[in-house]
Amino acid sequence: MGSKGASVDEELMAAPQNSGSSTVRRLRALAAPLLAYAVAALGLLNLWSALLAHGPGRAAFLRDTVHMPLVIEHGARALTTLFGLGLLMLARSLLRRKRQAWSITVLLVTVTPFLHLAKGLDWEEAAICLAILTGLLTHRTSFYAENDRPSARQGVLGALGMLAFALVYGPLGVLALRRQFLPEPDLGRAVAQCSHLLFYLPQNAVVHPVTHRAIWFENSLAYISAFALAYAVFMVLRPVLPRDVIGVRERAQVREMLSGWGAPPLSYYALLPDKHYLFDAENAQPQWAVSYCLVGRHALALGDPLGDPAYGARAVQEFVALCARYDWSPSFYQVTGRYLEEYRAVGLKPFKIGEDAVIDLPSFSLKGKAFQDLRTALNKMSKGGVALEEYDTNGSLDPETLTQLADITEEWLSAHKGEEKGFAMGQFAPESDLFHDSRLFLARDAATRRVLAFVTFVPIYGGANAVSSNGVTGWGLDLMRRRGESPNGVMEFLIASAAAAFQQEDACVMSLGLSPMADSDLDDADGESEWLARLRALIFDKFNQFYNFKGLNAFKSKFAPQWQSRYLVYPAAHSIGATIYAAGRAHNLSGRFGVVEQWVRKISLSRERQK
Repeated sequence: MGSKGASVDEELMAAPQNSGSSTVRRLRALAAPLLAYAVAALGLLNLWSALLAHGPGRAAFLRDTVHMPLVIEHGARALTTLFGLGLLMLARSLLRRKRQAWSITVLLVTVTPFLHLAKGLDWEEAAICLAILTGLLTHRTSFYAENDRPSARQGVLGALGMLAFALVYGPLGVLALRRQFLPEPDLGRAVAQCSHLLFYLPQNAVVHPVTHRAIWFENSLAYISAFALAYAVFMVLRPVLPRDVIGVRERAQVREMLSGWGAPPLSYYALLPDKHYLFDAENAQPQWAVSYCLVGRHALALGDPLGDPAYGARAVQEFVALCARYDWSPSFYQVTGRYLEEYRAVGLKPFKIGEDAVIDLPSFSLKGKAFQDLRTALNKMSKGGVALEEYDTNGSLDPETLTQLADITEEWLSAHKGEEKGFAMGQFAPESDLFHDSRLFLARDAATRRVLAFVTFVPIYGGANAVSSNGVTGWGLDLMRRRGESPNGVMEFLIASAAAAFQQEDACVMSLGLSPMADSDLDDADGESEWLARLRALIFDKFNQFYNFKGLNAFKSKFAPQWQSRYLVYPAAHSIGATIYAAGRAHNLSGRFGVVEQWVRKISLSRERQK
């Protein structure tokens, strides 16, 4: 995953090209989901047959003619019920093509026909089991997704540990409550009773609880057994977790690709420590890489593939194949329109999530009526005694200034009731090595030297078009933070002044970042569905109480940028809502429910204001 030697299952890569006609490919693609639903139906059939269905004539034949002990019939019914629950749990993993789930399912479905015959000669259910087993064996190659082996070991060991505890806890508890059972148990009876409850052994209870406390104690053993089973199944079927260690070498390779080939403004954030990488494994010197973050089972790639554009299609294919192998849901966040056809070719769909405001610095000017507001802001700051200062992030850091910047950050985060973000956003982290890559502009009160606001910019790499030796061709706006009492227009002042400074350095481009949900009716021929376009327009128009879409768009429009479409590319077979939520989780570092908590808080504040 994170090293150049990471490989992808070549069978997955070759399947779309070598599987014959499109009809055959579609039928093969349907095999796994159809078998998953069939297994779920079999699980329900097991429960119904074991708990509700009874054939008196067949049961009598087994008892009177075959002389099968009643304990075997009861044990078969108990195991059929247990197997039914297990098949229901496994069906979802089969739908995700899990190889380990297939192996466990084959084992259960192989044993289940004998249970149906033992509990009442239910040959109809047994025949259904054999038909499903044949389908599972025939289409075994349709189940290829791996599981996280360390988690599987942890799950099995954890379940065994819980059962070992229960084997001690159970008999001791029965003996401690022996006066609440009939007949009064000895150690042998206590062990037999607990084994019956924990492992569903086919035997009748040897002692019977006669008080509520004893009944609760027996139920607790059943709960421990069920929890141990569920925990083991969950951990065994867990998606692969990235455990690769991303070090200096890997990030140096990514930086080399950025400076050598260039990349969109967002790509600098591929260097943040929350990223994993999939590198080109075919060339001694990697020609491409995909930077991604794993949120649950969502593998969220940041922007388009990095490196040589000639390998873009290959990078997309290998990343999607890696996700299929590891049971991840692939998606690409804030991509350009460059590889839309390549994304569609591997079953991904684009959803336009907004537009990036890009300023062409060589032609940038504040002349004309359109820039009247910016000129007013600059004049206001000059007359108000506000001075511009660029802070040297590579030099010796002034403790007093850093303290003021930290205070502004704390005040800003508190006012917005949030925390520092990540993934596609920077953080105020002067202790980080990446801080030295940024450009920092301050607005100070000239009289008191008090910092009123600051903005930071991160490099935009231009490859062959770079204007500097390290491949930097421009700068992208990152942090914008101000004190509550700072004068209006201070941000316009900082950004316009920074643009002028970059222009003097012969930089080519400056990005103001994404304007979420914005749509300037750009003719990108992206093939987006009509309902998604309507959804974006609805969010932009009606949801400003949760996020200031219109205000942010209006602010960036003051600089007359060139708008460039940005997309979220998500799996066609998955919910776009789940992918958007995963993107929110990737940005929000406050925890699993941080995004939801912020939205609930904003709704509550909105209602309070209306009252």
